[in-house]
Amino acid sequence: PHISLGHYTHEKNPMACAAGLAVLDVIEEEQLLARSEQLGKAVVARLKQLATTLPAIVEVRGAGLLIGIELGNLGTRDAADLAEAVLYRCLSEGLSFKVGQGNVLVLAPPLNVKEDDLWWAIDRIAVALHAECVA
Repeated sequence: PHISLGHYTHEKNPMACAAGLAVLDVIEEEQLLARSEQLGKAVVARLKQLATTLPAIVEVRGAGLLIGIELGNLGTRDAADLAEAVLYRCLSEGLSFKVGQGNVLVLAPPLNVKEDDLWWAIDRIAVALHAECVA
Protein backbone atom coordinates (compact mmCIF):
# COMPACT_ATOMS: atom_id res chain seq x y z
CA PRO A 1 0.00 0.00 0.00
CA HIS A 2 2.92 2.42 0.48
CA ILE A 3 4.15 1.94 -3.13
CA SER A 4 2.23 3.52 -5.98
CA LEU A 5 2.56 1.73 -9.31
CA GLY A 6 1.10 2.76 -12.65
CA HIS A 7 1.43 6.54 -12.42
CA TYR A 8 3.16 8.14 -15.37
CA THR A 9 4.08 11.69 -16.28
CA HIS A 10 1.83 11.63 -19.36
CA GLU A 11 -1.33 10.81 -17.40
CA LYS A 12 -3.98 13.37 -16.68
CA ASN A 13 -2.57 15.89 -19.13
CA PRO A 14 -5.02 18.83 -19.23
CA MET A 15 -4.04 19.74 -22.79
CA ALA A 16 -4.74 16.22 -24.04
CA CYS A 17 -8.05 16.16 -22.18
CA ALA A 18 -9.07 19.50 -23.70
CA ALA A 19 -8.14 18.25 -27.18
CA GLY A 20 -10.16 15.06 -26.68
CA LEU A 21 -13.19 17.02 -25.51
CA ALA A 22 -12.87 19.38 -28.48
CA VAL A 23 -12.84 16.40 -30.85
CA LEU A 24 -15.99 15.01 -29.23
CA ASP A 25 -17.64 18.44 -29.61
CA VAL A 26 -16.82 18.53 -33.34
CA ILE A 27 -18.13 14.98 -33.85
CA GLU A 28 -21.40 16.02 -32.21
CA GLU A 29 -21.73 19.48 -33.78
CA GLU A 30 -20.98 18.29 -37.30
CA GLN A 31 -23.10 15.15 -36.82
CA LEU A 32 -20.18 13.03 -38.02
CA LEU A 33 -21.47 9.84 -36.42
CA ALA A 34 -24.82 10.01 -38.25
CA ARG A 35 -23.00 10.97 -41.45
CA SER A 36 -20.63 8.02 -41.16
CA GLU A 37 -23.55 5.65 -40.64
CA GLN A 38 -25.34 7.03 -43.71
CA LEU A 39 -22.26 6.98 -45.96
CA GLY A 40 -21.19 3.58 -44.63
CA LYS A 41 -24.55 2.04 -45.55
CA ALA A 42 -24.28 3.50 -49.06
CA VAL A 43 -20.73 2.20 -49.50
CA VAL A 44 -21.63 -1.27 -48.22
CA ALA A 45 -24.63 -1.38 -50.58
CA ARG A 46 -22.41 -0.44 -53.52
CA LEU A 47 -19.80 -3.02 -52.59
CA LYS A 48 -22.44 -5.71 -52.15
CA GLN A 49 -23.68 -4.90 -55.65
CA LEU A 50 -20.09 -5.23 -56.88
CA ALA A 51 -19.88 -8.59 -55.10
CA THR A 52 -22.65 -9.93 -57.34
CA THR A 53 -20.27 -9.63 -60.30
CA LEU A 54 -17.07 -10.70 -58.53
CA PRO A 55 -17.07 -14.17 -56.96
CA ALA A 56 -13.83 -13.36 -55.12
CA ILE A 57 -15.81 -11.12 -52.73
CA VAL A 58 -17.06 -13.44 -50.01
CA GLU A 59 -18.61 -10.83 -47.74
CA VAL A 60 -18.91 -7.08 -47.28
CA ARG A 61 -19.53 -5.77 -43.79
CA GLY A 62 -19.44 -2.42 -42.11
CA ALA A 63 -20.01 -0.34 -39.02
CA GLY A 64 -20.31 3.26 -40.13
CA LEU A 65 -17.28 4.03 -42.28
CA LEU A 66 -15.29 1.07 -40.94
CA ILE A 67 -15.75 -1.38 -43.80
CA GLY A 68 -14.38 -4.84 -44.52
CA ILE A 69 -14.32 -6.56 -47.90
CA GLU A 70 -13.55 -10.23 -47.34
CA LEU A 71 -11.98 -11.97 -50.31
CA GLY A 72 -11.95 -15.69 -50.93
CA ASN A 73 -9.83 -17.93 -53.09
CA LEU A 74 -10.43 -17.44 -56.78
CA GLY A 75 -9.75 -20.62 -58.67
CA THR A 76 -6.16 -21.49 -57.86
CA ARG A 77 -5.42 -17.97 -56.66
CA ASP A 78 -5.11 -17.60 -52.90
CA ALA A 79 -7.29 -14.96 -51.23
CA ALA A 80 -4.31 -13.42 -49.42
CA ASP A 81 -2.44 -13.06 -52.71
CA LEU A 82 -5.49 -11.44 -54.26
CA ALA A 83 -5.90 -9.01 -51.34
CA GLU A 84 -2.25 -8.01 -51.53
CA ALA A 85 -2.45 -7.49 -55.29
CA VAL A 86 -5.53 -5.27 -54.90
CA LEU A 87 -3.77 -3.31 -52.14
CA TYR A 88 -0.67 -2.65 -54.26
CA ARG A 89 -2.73 -1.78 -57.33
CA CYS A 90 -4.65 0.76 -55.23
CA LEU A 91 -1.44 2.12 -53.70
CA SER A 92 -0.17 2.83 -57.21
CA GLU A 93 -3.31 4.94 -57.69
CA GLY A 94 -2.75 6.88 -54.46
CA LEU A 95 -5.16 4.95 -52.24
CA SER A 96 -3.98 3.36 -49.02
CA PHE A 97 -5.81 0.95 -46.73
CA LYS A 98 -5.00 -2.08 -44.61
CA VAL A 99 -5.40 -5.80 -45.18
CA GLY A 100 -6.64 -7.66 -42.12
CA GLN A 101 -6.54 -11.40 -41.45
CA GLY A 102 -4.64 -11.75 -44.71
CA ASN A 103 -7.71 -11.52 -46.93
CA VAL A 104 -9.91 -8.64 -45.74
CA LEU A 105 -9.59 -5.21 -47.29
CA VAL A 106 -10.11 -2.86 -44.33
CA LEU A 107 -11.34 0.62 -45.19
CA ALA A 108 -11.34 3.23 -42.43
CA PRO A 109 -11.62 6.73 -43.92
CA PRO A 110 -11.87 9.73 -41.59
CA LEU A 111 -15.35 10.60 -40.38
CA ASN A 112 -15.13 13.93 -42.21
CA VAL A 113 -14.02 12.45 -45.54
CA LYS A 114 -15.31 14.39 -48.53
CA GLU A 115 -18.00 12.37 -50.26
CA ASP A 116 -16.34 12.78 -53.68
CA ASP A 117 -13.08 11.43 -52.24
CA LEU A 118 -14.89 8.47 -50.71
CA TRP A 119 -16.52 7.49 -54.01
CA TRP A 120 -13.21 8.00 -55.82
CA ALA A 121 -11.64 5.50 -53.41
CA ILE A 122 -14.45 2.97 -53.88
CA ASP A 123 -14.08 3.32 -57.65
CA ARG A 124 -10.31 2.61 -57.37
CA ILE A 125 -11.03 -0.51 -55.32
CA ALA A 126 -13.65 -1.69 -57.81
CA VAL A 127 -11.25 -1.23 -60.73
CA ALA A 128 -8.47 -3.04 -58.88
CA LEU A 129 -10.75 -5.92 -57.94
CA HIS A 130 -11.98 -6.30 -61.51
CA ALA A 131 -8.42 -6.19 -62.84
CA GLU A 132 -7.12 -8.76 -60.36
CA CYS A 133 -10.12 -11.10 -60.64
CA VAL A 134 -9.78 -11.45 -64.39
CA ALA A 135 -5.97 -11.53 -64.38
